[in-house]
Order: sequence, then C-alpha cells, then structure tokens
Amino acid sequence: MLDRGITASEVVQTLLFPLRTQSADKGRRESQSLIVRNGKQMLLRVLTEGNIEMLVITVMVTTKFEKYGVVR
Repeated sequence: MLDRGITASEVVQTLLFPLRTQSADKGRRESQSLIVRNGKQMLLRVLTEGNIEMLVITVMVTTKFEKYGVVR
C-alpha cells in the first residue's frame, strides 16, 4: 500500500463505505471508492477474500473509471 501511496485509513473507509462493491475472480470481492490525489479524482479499488474475517488481497488506484464500471 505504501508503495502506491494508499493509506490504511483509505482502505478501511473503502471497505466500510464503498461507492460500489462487485464480485471478482476466484470468489473475491472488489470494493471501490473515489479519492483525490494532487487535486485529481481517482478510483481506489480494494480486492478482498472472506466475509467475517476479511483478507485484503491488493489495493490499487486508477483513473480508468469507465474500465471498472464507474461513471463520473
């Protein structure tokens, strides 16, 4: 996360209050939210496994909203 400039707080906020949640490969879930970096709106994607005890698989930030089904 630190390599990508994403804070633990941003990940937790995305998991608690996602803009959108959808199914992903291998039974995983993807939670998405909007964040601002250097004055630019970006999409934060958090992929997880599990329901009660959740394991974060990866987190990433992108500007490709439409590719991931988010219309601005």
